[in-house]
Amino acid sequence: MQNKNKFKVGDLVNLRYRSLREEDQLGCLIVRCWMVDRAYGLPAQANYHVLLPNGRHAAVAEDYLEFVVGHNP
Repeated sequence: MQNKNKFKVGDLVNLRYRSLREEDQLGCLIVRCWMVDRAYGLPAQANYHVLLPNGRHAAVAEDYLEFVVGHNP
């Protein structure tokens, strides 16, 4: 089975969450990835466990992530 995820473990990403302070959204490290089955026949969605710069962790859907500028995946 081919991995179709845009991101992988070890990638540096920025989050796009309005509920977090901006400095806590920049330069996050992906530490785990898993697929989530969704209802109503929608395709499975990739979720990521990320380490935030403030030392906290978050589970984030792929739609809320973007690569850090200059990071070469």
